[in-house]
Amino acid sequence: FCALLSEHGQKRAKPVPMLPKLLQRGQLEDASVSFGRIPLGIDADTLNMVCLNMERGGTEQVLAMDLLDTVGFAEGIAALLQQTPDFELYVLDPGKMLSVDGIDAEHYVTETPEETVVRLFSLTVERHNAYKTSNGVFPEEMDTHPVVVVLQGLGRIKSLLTEDGVGKLRLILENTSGKFRLFFWVFDDYRSANVYNTEDWCRGEGIWIGNGVGDQIRLKVNGRVPAAARNLNFTDGFQVRHGTARQMKLLVSDRMEAEAEEYE
Repeated sequence: FCALLSEHGQKRAKPVPMLPKLLQRGQLEDASVSFGRIPLGIDADTLNMVCLNMERGGTEQVLAMDLLDTVGFAEGIAALLQQTPDFELYVLDPGKMLSVDGIDAEHYVTETPEETVVRLFSLTVERHNAYKTSNGVFPEEMDTHPVVVVLQGLGRIKSLLTEDGVGKLRLILENTSGKFRLFFWVFDDYRSANVYNTEDWCRGEGIWIGNGVGDQIRLKVNGRVPAAARNLNFTDGFQVRHGTARQMKLLVSDRMEAEAEEYE
């Protein structure tokens, strides 16, 4: 009997899935990535992957109390996009906050964003017109590879543009669409976002990073957020949709490991 009991005792229960302390690109090797499926993080309650379909929108607003808290996620998303075949990635980063491997000077803009904004405006108009005049189907001969833009600190970017450039960028954000194979990730701090929150593209939905989601009003959350009282950091966030804040462990860049350890 003891031998039999010992034999059965060798069987171990399957480990209980847990939310990782840090989520990085290497942990997403089995996750498919496409224009219609960009992994954002892991749901804190269900442990399922949270993804964004860029075909269903044209912009994603990402906010935090401090712009520095957006760096890990911005770099994580940029690296994911950079490694996705056929994607063309632009990063406008006047604060030189981000580290993006394998991107050239034409696509990583830090000082004079005006020329890039004009180029993106022309591309938006071209694809918008082609899509509309062809009844929602691009001509076969037209190049419609996915173009994705990361705006790191929209408020600061606007301050470096002429009045014409500011107007063009606003028109881009208000009229772009994933249907045109264009998408804009708009990162900023809460205070800076207050300046342009009345623009039509600010829908009250997006991603909040770190503490403060229950104290802010730019992303519309109905009711109290229980997790908002916890001590969160730049690896934690909320996907805000239809008034509901869904907590998740965010994808961050590989170089954020040391910074994350400081919070443990």
